[in-house]
Amino acid sequence: MKGLSTRTDFIQSFDRVEETLERLFTASFNLGLAVAVWREPGRNDISIIIDFSETLNKVEFNENIEPGFLLSPFINPDLKETILIRPDIYFNSSESEIQVNNIPNIDLADKFEYHYNEFTSIHQEKLTSKRSHTSQPQEFKTQVEKAVEEIQKEQFKKIVLSRSKEKELPAGFNPFQFYLQLCQKHPQAFTSLVSHPTLGTWIGATPELLISVSKDNIFKTIALAATKPVTSIQKLNEVVWTQKEIEEQAIVSRYIINCFKSIRLREYDDEGPRTVQAGNLFHLRTDFTVNINEVPFPDLLFSMLKLLHPTSAVCGTPKEPAMNFIKEVENYDRELFTGFLGPIKINNETSIYVNIRCCKIQSGKVTFFAGAGITKDSVAANELEETNHKMYTLESLFDHLQ
Repeated sequence: MKGLSTRTDFIQSFDRVEETLERLFTASFNLGLAVAVWREPGRNDISIIIDFSETLNKVEFNENIEPGFLLSPFINPDLKETILIRPDIYFNSSESEIQVNNIPNIDLADKFEYHYNEFTSIHQEKLTSKRSHTSQPQEFKTQVEKAVEEIQKEQFKKIVLSRSKEKELPAGFNPFQFYLQLCQKHPQAFTSLVSHPTLGTWIGATPELLISVSKDNIFKTIALAATKPVTSIQKLNEVVWTQKEIEEQAIVSRYIINCFKSIRLREYDDEGPRTVQAGNLFHLRTDFTVNINEVPFPDLLFSMLKLLHPTSAVCGTPKEPAMNFIKEVENYDRELFTGFLGPIKINNETSIYVNIRCCKIQSGKVTFFAGAGITKDSVAANELEETNHKMYTLESLFDHLQ
């Protein structure tokens, strides 16, 4: 084989699109390559990107950023820890051809071709990474009570605290097949399956858009906060929100508006708040849009990304004091949970999402994560129950695999 830099047909597409996607994911996963699979909300087509780089691709945020798939941890000062998965191989299920770009490593290319065509099964030993911390319910309730005390002292307006829970991974677990189930279960979420040699394997279905820019240069971000479980008798127009929940969502909206003000952008439209459903939960959501064609902000995407992350919906307000409080009391590393991820400049579109409703696979275990927004009116037992509802989004699917 001469190497992939001069070939675009070294692998064939199979009749079943799902099989082609699974072959691509499995081959890259077994070889320890960075790979991202995703589907946009409300769409049926699934995309996959595979990166053959042997080093981490940390991003410099400017207009010349390469196309690819972004990954950011929760703690990411100045966004300097953001990683780009490059599209050395790119495939979208609505297209007929697999795009193969410059891959200079001939040996690795040969191995990938073999794994793809032989369709070997997932190597379970590669579903490993460092052990996660499991938060105890009482520990979380104590943290919430401490946060409420600080908020009542007017040290903060809001703090978002999170917890994790670890369970045994079902025998023979196939991350790609689980991902397809997640797509079916959550058609209006941004679903993703990401495996990275240093960051581990993550699966999620997030309802929270951080930033997007469409082909026609429409910028969008949302304020998503407040949570209620869905019941069989409730409809969107029947959900009643408490003052605590309304204020929690308003804090997120005001933060976005203040970000606009900080860069002197006044030409934006807002819609909401309105009740939306995400899986088994209701939330309050406000949409903000900017027509970049009509305002002098060509770098709006990068400016707002730096200002927004981490949003007050996953961190708190004021941001820096809230972040310091979280580092002090949570006692575990969130890693990619409440970070951000998504495609940038793929087919001239960018859509970056907050990585919530996600789980991490490691060492025969699956770790679930969830957070809750704490305000002066929060009750620790209620916030613990909210995290349980949020974890159930993915946990229920794993329970069905047992």
